[in-house]
Amino acid sequence: MKRFIMSAVFLLLAAAAHAGVHGRLMDLCGVLRVPGGDPSLLTRVRLEASYDQDLDASWRLELGGLGTFTRAETPFSPPSSFDGQNGYDRLEWEELRSSGRALWSARAQKAFLKYAHGRWEVAAGRVPMVWGDSKFFRPTGVFRAAQPLEAFGDPPVGSDGADAQVQLAANTALEAAGRVLRDGSVEGVVRLENRGIGVMGTPLYAYRAKSSGVGAEVAATFKKFQLRAEGVTWKREGQKDWLVEAIGGLSLVIREFPVHLEVLKDGTGEALGAAVSGLSPDQAYATAKVETPRIYRVRFSPTLAKGFSRGDVMAMPGFVCEPTDHWSLGVDGMWFLGNGTGTLSALPSRMWGFVSLVF
Repeated sequence: MKRFIMSAVFLLLAAAAHAGVHGRLMDLCGVLRVPGGDPSLLTRVRLEASYDQDLDASWRLELGGLGTFTRAETPFSPPSSFDGQNGYDRLEWEELRSSGRALWSARAQKAFLKYAHGRWEVAAGRVPMVWGDSKFFRPTGVFRAAQPLEAFGDPPVGSDGADAQVQLAANTALEAAGRVLRDGSVEGVVRLENRGIGVMGTPLYAYRAKSSGVGAEVAATFKKFQLRAEGVTWKREGQKDWLVEAIGGLSLVIREFPVHLEVLKDGTGEALGAAVSGLSPDQAYATAKVETPRIYRVRFSPTLAKGFSRGDVMAMPGFVCEPTDHWSLGVDGMWFLGNGTGTLSALPSRMWGFVSLVF
C-alpha cells in the first residue's frame, strides 16, 4: 500500500507539469562511502514541482512538493531534509535489505497564502523562512531551513507558521515570524532590517525550543568586493554560558572570477548538522569557493572546507554543463583530500554524475 501511495505521488507530480506547474526532475548515479565502510553504488531520483498563482492584486498562492527515491548498496542516513520539524506530514516508505537500503519519500515543501498591500506583507501556512547572506552557513537562519553540507542539495522545507513584515521607512522594515513544531512548541524571531546603498545591518532576537538568542547581520558592499558578518549568541535553558554561532566573509572578483572566503565559529556544535553535532563543540572552520563565469554553457564552482584544529580538507567540485535552457548535467559530491580525519570526516564521502530537466 505504501509503495502504491508513493508511486501515485510521483505520477501526480509528473502529470502536474502539464497544468501550469514548474519544477525539476533530477537523476544521479555515483558512489557513496560512509565512515568506516566500503564504497557502494548510489542512485537517486528527485522530482520537485511548484505552482504559483496571483489570486488578485494583493493575494498570492504558492504550493510546492518534493518526491525522491534513493538507493545505496550499504545502509545510509536519510538526508537532513527528511529530519525537519514538519515530519508529521511526509509520506515515506523504506526497505532495508542485506544489500543496502532503499528510501521513498514525498512531502510538501511549501503551501502558503501571501498578502501584500501598501507597507504590509504577510504569509501564512508552510512558509519558506530563510535569512542570511553568507555562502557556507547562515547563523541568522535560526529555523535551520537548510544544512550547509546537505548531501543532495534538496530545496529547504518551509516552516508551519506565519511571517509578517511592515515597511517602517524607505530602507527599514520590521519582521516577525513564528512557527509551530510537530510537538506543539513554538519558535519565533523578530528582525529589524536596515538596507541602505552599499550597507546593511539587521539586529534580531530569536527563541527556539529550550534556547533564546540575540544576533545581527551586517554587510558593506563596494565596487569589487563585499565584507559581511552574521551571528547569534544562544543561551540554553539551565546553562549560564552563551554559545556563539558566527561567520565572517569576504567576496571579491578576480579577473571575472567571484571568490568567497569565510570563517565559521560553531560554538554550539550544531551548525553543520546531525552528522557532526556534538562530536566536538566550539569548532572553527575555514571555507573557500571560486565561481567561474558561464563559458560555453559550462560552470564550475569548486569549494574547499577545513577545520581549524585538525582534519583533512573537504572538497566539492560543483561542475555543471547546460547544453540547453532546460537540460543540465554535471559532476558533484564531496570527498576528503587526505586520510579522512577531523570532525568533518563523520560525513559520508560521495561522488556522482547527474542529469537534470527543468520544466
